[in-house]
Amino acid sequence: MIQYFWPPQATGGGGSASSVQIQGYGGDSEQNSLANVTVQPSAGSRRAIDAHVRGGAVINTSTAQSGSTTRVINCLNTQIIPGDIIRWLDFTANRLIEEHVESVISGTSFTLAQGLPVAPVGGENFAILRPITEQLDTTGKQVVTLDPPTGGFSTADRQGDTTETAPATDTAASGQNGRLQRIAQRLTSLIALFPASLGQKTMSNSLAVALASDQSSIPVSGPLTDTQLRASAVPISAAALPLPAGAATSAAQTTTNSSLSSIDSKIPALVSGKQPVVVSNTDSSIIVTGSSAVGAAPTFNPVSVSGVDGGGLKRHLLTDSSGRMEINTVQSLPLPSGAATSANQSSELTLIGAVTETAPASDTASSGLNGRLQRIAQRITSLIALLPSALGQSTMANSLAVVLASNQSAIPVTASVTDATASGNITTQNLNPTTGAATAGSTVALALSGNGTVTVQVTGTYTGALTAQGTVDGSTWVALSSIMNVNTGLNLATITSALQGIFQLEVSGLAQVRITALAAVTGTAVVSLRGTNTTGLMGLDAPLPAGSAIIGALTANQSVNVSQMNAVAVLMGTGATGTGSQRTTPASVAGTITQAQITVGVAAVRATVAGTAPNAARVKLMINPSPANTGRIWIGASTVTTTTGMEIIGPDRLVFDFDAGDYYLISDTAAQSVGVVEKV
Repeated sequence: MIQYFWPPQATGGGGSASSVQIQGYGGDSEQNSLANVTVQPSAGSRRAIDAHVRGGAVINTSTAQSGSTTRVINCLNTQIIPGDIIRWLDFTANRLIEEHVESVISGTSFTLAQGLPVAPVGGENFAILRPITEQLDTTGKQVVTLDPPTGGFSTADRQGDTTETAPATDTAASGQNGRLQRIAQRLTSLIALFPASLGQKTMSNSLAVALASDQSSIPVSGPLTDTQLRASAVPISAAALPLPAGAATSAAQTTTNSSLSSIDSKIPALVSGKQPVVVSNTDSSIIVTGSSAVGAAPTFNPVSVSGVDGGGLKRHLLTDSSGRMEINTVQSLPLPSGAATSANQSSELTLIGAVTETAPASDTASSGLNGRLQRIAQRITSLIALLPSALGQSTMANSLAVVLASNQSAIPVTASVTDATASGNITTQNLNPTTGAATAGSTVALALSGNGTVTVQVTGTYTGALTAQGTVDGSTWVALSSIMNVNTGLNLATITSALQGIFQLEVSGLAQVRITALAAVTGTAVVSLRGTNTTGLMGLDAPLPAGSAIIGALTANQSVNVSQMNAVAVLMGTGATGTGSQRTTPASVAGTITQAQITVGVAAVRATVAGTAPNAARVKLMINPSPANTGRIWIGASTVTTTTGMEIIGPDRLVFDFDAGDYYLISDTAAQSVGVVEKV
């Protein structure tokens, strides 16, 4: 610490500044610590000293070792130099005390300028601060230097420019402007998922919802038509319904309950699980219990049952040796009023029907109850015969015919098409070209399962023609001479030597198809086969292959007597019209082929590769909807709709030759894919 003695011991003075010496204080005795400072005249006889306030920067930490005193500190090697400041850190009597280092005794001990209140113990931690001088400007203000972060302090990076683009994702880097723009975009997308306004909408303009699995009954307001009620089960909540006329009420039940209680009070309690019966004649009770099998000894003594005869004498009931009661035959007794008679019983038997009664021929024909029930059983049997014999999927012949409602909304249908695939390498000639096992490395074969078209892709570096062959019996192979080159549209007899590309074969009805080498091969031909249920391409404008192909009655390259055509020689090439025939110049079919997969939605789009008007010189247009589409495709003019256009069914392809018409496509579902190929 510095103590200033005033006035300073200095020479000069007056009104001008001068350089003086100040006396420092260190330890217990005064020492001269010289430092040059600037003294400026002030008001009256006062002087102002330009002094620098010292501070310290932490350069290291260390730990006091055992044997330290209040002034001599033992420590680890810390590279302490005189003038450093020691700040004690631990929660002891020395905590936060700062002392200057007076001298360094060795690399592991030093002396403090003043003593500590308490000698530090071993393990007490301290920080080492190296003094620094603060910078001031000419006005005395402190000079502060800020280290800007990478890119500076500009807030534009954080806030974002007014033209900042929204980030591509929610988590991508962006300023606040771009982030708010992203939020606005997401809100717009969210709004688009809701109906345009409140109120009932069509199915296509309503939000799709699903009822909860534990949804309670939903009240239904009507009236509903009979057809609507039968269309599906209607949940009904019957929490409170009006009672019909004459229905039992709580009041009527109370009267009934009182009567039942009165009856119950008059029935004696059971005895050993049996109801006691009182036979009253002499005011004595007889309990009848016990049971035994017929013809066996009684379990209990039999009860004597007797009566009184006409003379007033007691008589027991007579039984025979089998225990049956004997009764005197009654010859004739008058029937009580309303008693059942034989005639009435016959009428009842007629109404009931005999056990052998025949069912009536129709539902309304006369019959007894037995015949009527038989008729009902017959009708139920007939109804059962009209239903499938068991639950689950069955064949068409064994399924119930149904029809959709006239206003049935569209039902998504997913078609399952099984493709057959095979691949391999051909490196040698097949020495068994028609029968027997093919030479190893000479063939790539594909087993078909009802596939109509096989697409072949050939890559690799090789020489030697490749032949397509098919078989029905699985043992005899026959060459398929029509191989469609997808790239050029030409039909080939074989895949010529070294040719790479994609080809198609018509294989309907074949069991297997293969690509094989019937001539010498060098290198490796990589062959991939895929059989599908789609219709293959057919080139209508491809030239006939060389050979003896016949068109009608003319063989290829046959000479023609041109004078036989209207008895005038045919004029060929360009030039003026001649007698008998118009000069023509056959159009070239080589052309340029372009292709693309275009996206078709609920708005009509052009059926061209570029999406612009077709080239007037177009000679071929091929349209092929993707089998992965979930919607339907229609074709027509620019005004085509799903009701006015011609639908392209399933995997069918459309091919237009020498047609530059401006066709449009539309679908009932967004984002459908359609392949378009054009040749100009």
